[in-house]
Amino acid sequence: LLSRLTEAPHLAPRVRSFVEVPLNFVLVQDRGFHFDIPEAITGLFPVPDSQLVSDVVQKLVDVCRCLQTTSPSIRCQSDLCHTIGERVLRELNMHKAPNTPSQPCQLLIVERSLDMAAALVHEYSYEACVFDLLDGNMFDADRNVVTLTSGESKDKNK
Repeated sequence: LLSRLTEAPHLAPRVRSFVEVPLNFVLVQDRGFHFDIPEAITGLFPVPDSQLVSDVVQKLVDVCRCLQTTSPSIRCQSDLCHTIGERVLRELNMHKAPNTPSQPCQLLIVERSLDMAAALVHEYSYEACVFDLLDGNMFDADRNVVTLTSGESKDKNK
């Protein structure tokens, strides 16, 4: 595509900027996404497929790049998640431009194999679990805000 764009003689004077946006993930809402990998459970468990792990790493890197974060604080729960987290940091360091500020970010990498009951009882999203654990009036999914009330005090947003 880029070679075709550079060959167009009348295009260059009209283009002021050109930015690559890696979008190999699917946005569900403003703060929700998925990777559209239906074979993820069978491909990662019990023995992870190295190509699928590489795909997940690249997709997580692209999410971080779209969020303009190059040094997220990564939290992991298992060996596989830890391996993915290390590879994500390594890839992000390769894409990091010098003297470029990074947005603060917490990246939580969890796997379904440690909590199989939740996958069977709930739908395949943690948002459904949050709805079940919190009263439906407490959680605003559009804004990702939980409103807590305690006795006579006013509502607090967290």
